[in-house]
Amino acid sequence: MVSGLHASISVHISSHYSQGQGSWGRNDEEFGRRFSPATTDGEGPERLQNLYFLYLLELRALVKAAPVLQQLQFGSGDAEEDARMRTALAALLQRARGFPGLLDETAMFKSGDGQELLAAFKDNFRSISLLMDCLGCERCKVWAKLQITGLGTALKILFAEPGHIGLSRHELVALVNAFGRISTSVHELQNFREQIGRAHV
Repeated sequence: MVSGLHASISVHISSHYSQGQGSWGRNDEEFGRRFSPATTDGEGPERLQNLYFLYLLELRALVKAAPVLQQLQFGSGDAEEDARMRTALAALLQRARGFPGLLDETAMFKSGDGQELLAAFKDNFRSISLLMDCLGCERCKVWAKLQITGLGTALKILFAEPGHIGLSRHELVALVNAFGRISTSVHELQNFREQIGRAHV
């Protein structure tokens, strides 16, 4: 999961790379450096697989938390904007439910050590979150903490019994935003593949 998160961040960096003079764009060389088997001791493809695993994990968490998310109250102060957000969230949850090959979290933790694993995950994510405080870029720090919170929330949902999912508004917002970042990475990854494919034709 952490490797998938790291891969997602690397895809974002490669997709929005500084071209100089305030210009930003896709950098195929940087993408290759971060994911090519030749420059990663063969680990690049596994990192990308971990990104897809993370995507499936967060997608499953959204589906499982759908009843809670559907009760989320929007309070932007703009009734039309709130209606748009409700519609967008409903559409996201509908598409997520219909996604083929959804992750089965019960197959991941068959040993019955769910609560111990969850406690270990919490400790690890707390440590990672504390490391984020060392980042010099405030924007990077905010996005990193948001994604870590979103991932931690996804795990909390997957370990919870259906009907007993208690989430704060902060956790719900982090979950949806983290999924947005991960799904954007998956989309950008497809753009890189198409670009690389055209370059080899």
